[in-house]
Amino acid sequence: MFLSRIATKYTLISVQIIYPHISSA
Repeated sequence: MFLSRIATKYTLISVQIIYPHISSA
């Protein structure tokens, strides 16, 4: 499904942005 592919894409992007802040905290 098209929307689920977009959701997965943005989830991976947001994880790559947020996770370094969590691990460095």
